[in-house]
Amino acid sequence: MKCFYYARNCLIIFIYIACLVLGFNNSCFASSAATTPDSSDILQYIHNSWHDLTRTPTNCGTYQDTKVANMPFLYLPYHYTMTPEIKKLKYSCHINVANLPRRIKNIGDVKTTELASAGLLYLPFPYVVPGGRFNEMYGWDSYFIILGLLHDGETQLANNMLKNYFFEIENYGTILNANRTYHLSRSQPPFLTSAILAIYNNQQTHKKAWLQHAYKYAKKDYLQWVSKPFLAGKTTLSRYYDVEKEPLVEERAYSSYYEKILTYIQEHPDISPFYTDPKNKKLLSSDFYQGERSLRASGFDITSRFGTFGGKTHYFAPVCLNSLLYKTEKDLAHIATLLGEKHEAEKWELKATQRHAAILKYLWNKKTGMFVDYDFVNKKQSTYHYATTFYPLWVGLASHKQAAALVKNLSLFEQPGGLAMSDQDTGVQWDKPFGWAPIQLLTVQGLNQYGYKNDATRLAQKFYQTIKNDFLSKHKIYEKYNVVKQSSAFSIRLGYEENVVGFGWTNATYLLFDDLLKKANTSHIA
Repeated sequence: MKCFYYARNCLIIFIYIACLVLGFNNSCFASSAATTPDSSDILQYIHNSWHDLTRTPTNCGTYQDTKVANMPFLYLPYHYTMTPEIKKLKYSCHINVANLPRRIKNIGDVKTTELASAGLLYLPFPYVVPGGRFNEMYGWDSYFIILGLLHDGETQLANNMLKNYFFEIENYGTILNANRTYHLSRSQPPFLTSAILAIYNNQQTHKKAWLQHAYKYAKKDYLQWVSKPFLAGKTTLSRYYDVEKEPLVEERAYSSYYEKILTYIQEHPDISPFYTDPKNKKLLSSDFYQGERSLRASGFDITSRFGTFGGKTHYFAPVCLNSLLYKTEKDLAHIATLLGEKHEAEKWELKATQRHAAILKYLWNKKTGMFVDYDFVNKKQSTYHYATTFYPLWVGLASHKQAAALVKNLSLFEQPGGLAMSDQDTGVQWDKPFGWAPIQLLTVQGLNQYGYKNDATRLAQKFYQTIKNDFLSKHKIYEKYNVVKQSSAFSIRLGYEENVVGFGWTNATYLLFDDLLKKANTSHIA
């Protein structure tokens, strides 16, 4: 098979050089793309990946965790019955199995320090993991993975992942960052209602009873975000938050991680007083740890968008989170309408209207024409340019005038390979020069919704081509891409120092962009 790939790539290079020598235009490359089998190769890779990345409770590989060095451990919910199949896992997979010490109603009801060892939290249904070291079901990753599964006709697996969302809310208090014990203290960006409606609209077999069941969990999930400690001061907006203040368990595999952070902070006296322990300047403060943990809850780990290394994340009302909560409120109104609950639908619409007003008050910057984050502790808007400024397009809260202003700011982020996360190269993976699939997808879909189809198609083409060209040489799909160099190869100065293969949300985004570009009659350049 490798010989085939090498021969094919040599042929492509030969055609490319011949076209240059003969002076042909881009149609030469477009026609060669139609005769090469790479398009079907990448689609087959994605289709196979859903199976390769699926985990089940009875598969021993489900319990592997390279982020911590201890014997695999499985935790069941409090008072959850240990079935014969689970008991067999002790011996067949050589793992420890135990119940959590108490029932969990809210985040923080069980502290990670109370448990004998870090471990996997039981989920009853098969699920798709992102890939690589991320061998568990993640919060916001799973929404994009569900979109990919639905596209590929894997409806049962998509339904199973949604049922695992419900199981987490029922037994672990929230949709977790991921189903590991060291994530019991935080959630991730809320895409639950988006997932519910994606599945509902895809499968007409779902009845009113199914939607009523889903609605119950969606309401419970929403209430977390509009309650303390997730409120952003007196703004009525919400924030990302982790209830614990200790160093991250999952970073212990990277022994120098916090050492590098501390060294950097000590070399910058302007930020040192805010991040180091008041009693011992050789230690990071508990407030920093809580901020950095809260950054993990945002999904954007790591960026300097919320202060250096995200150490002040819990000080901010973010545009991404509050846009998603606006959409959640609108989605709940829609679901209530489908269920014939007119009064409830009106209440959700009112909540959405109130959040919209608060977003305009605190997060819209008329001067720059951008939606920004708001530091509610210091009472000022962020000046950090970040690609989440386009979330209001995806959720439909921007006016047409605001949308036009946002489009003018695309140049701050647009690169040869797609949208960079920011316009600042900070050496961490959620800033420039890196581009990530979910932000590309949300931005492109948002632009399309507001009628900016040419911009949407151009951006989709760029990221699609980056993935495709990289796949031609490496035969893999990755977690993230350097959109300046249009490559999966990169170097990171701090944080995760690898580019993980898989990869759930990139697979899904590629599939959806493939559809979008075909509909737009865009040439697929090999």
